[in-house]
Amino acid sequence: MLATASLYDILDSFNVADRPTHAEIAATLKRDIETLGKSQRSDGGWGYFPEYDTDIFVTTQVLDALVANRATGAVVDRAKRFVAAELATTMRKLQKLPVPLPVGEQSRARFLVGAAAYQMQVLAAAGNNQRTAATTLHAVATKLTTYPVDAQARLLTLVAKQPS
Repeated sequence: MLATASLYDILDSFNVADRPTHAEIAATLKRDIETLGKSQRSDGGWGYFPEYDTDIFVTTQVLDALVANRATGAVVDRAKRFVAAELATTMRKLQKLPVPLPVGEQSRARFLVGAAAYQMQVLAAAGNNQRTAATTLHAVATKLTTYPVDAQARLLTLVAKQPS
């Protein structure tokens, strides 16, 4: 979906003959969004494949692509609710972790911090203010001393860009 959205500019830059028109690319994006809507689960998410369970990472990526393409409507709203609920669950898990973290929990905590930061970034792009959540995650990750650099960068942009 993201590739389709950027396709015209790339083909246009290289002056590719027989490139699709803006209208053709817009029609493809519309069909892609409709296809995603049809495959969306009742919980608002998506799995890697139809027979797989809903997956938060897949759902966050799909929501990211929808938002990047300025999609709106029920499909986006359901995905936002799913990601927000999963984010709340992840935050509760992180806040319950002991300090200092046992060695066996450090890897899991880093993963959860990174996943939560990504979910916040996508929800913010979708119009949900994540400043308070980002500030909370920053405090939790700092306290746990498990703070991946990608999560730091995502949270910094959230705190810097969003009004208090």
